[in-house]
Amino acid sequence: MRTDDFSRSLAATRDFAKILGTPEVVGKASYVEEPPKDIYANENPHCDFIVDCLRDELGVDIAVMNSANIRGRFYEGEIDTRDLKLISPFANKVAVIEVSEKELVDAIDDLIESSMESPVHRPGILQVSGLKYEFSSSEGEMTKLVYIDKNGKETEIDIDNPREDKIYTLAADDYCIQSKKSGLNLKHRLDNALQQYDCDKDEFVASYLRKHSGPVEIKSDGRIKVLK
Repeated sequence: MRTDDFSRSLAATRDFAKILGTPEVVGKASYVEEPPKDIYANENPHCDFIVDCLRDELGVDIAVMNSANIRGRFYEGEIDTRDLKLISPFANKVAVIEVSEKELVDAIDDLIESSMESPVHRPGILQVSGLKYEFSSSEGEMTKLVYIDKNGKETEIDIDNPREDKIYTLAADDYCIQSKKSGLNLKHRLDNALQQYDCDKDEFVASYLRKHSGPVEIKSDGRIKVLK
């Protein structure tokens, strides 16, 4: 049974507030799409929103997170800091690194291959902002990758011959950056990070929501396409 398959209890929310203090309401969601049943092998709109906030707040080319690095989900209505902490509870540290086009292609493809080889699709594909990609679930390989700049211009990346001299700025948490099994496997890039922060992704989502006028919509946009 999924541990996040439940409706938010108002009574429990009030009890949490009595014990832990009242959290700060930072925003509101007018529409929230259900997460996919298999969060490890599909685009997850809840991850989309997190990495989009990270990219926007830090002004980087790309933001990513591994599929398993999320608990719970967003709900329609008010979003507060306790909600965000429950969704991103691991207390990782966000960092900004430089990554080559080849490193990016290799990391995404490696995660697709290892995830599609597993009957439960663990460790899970990479969730992305500033990119969109397609992959074959039967072959376990990426078939297309596109970079989307801050103005929305799309540039297809040659995944057969990715450039080592093409460098992007990338934001992710330190676990995702350095993990060999379920992340980018780029510890050497983390050791020379452009910026390191003493907080996890939830802080950047909260910052984005505080600045955002009006409610947000949390929904998928087809940035990850699964082919048979």
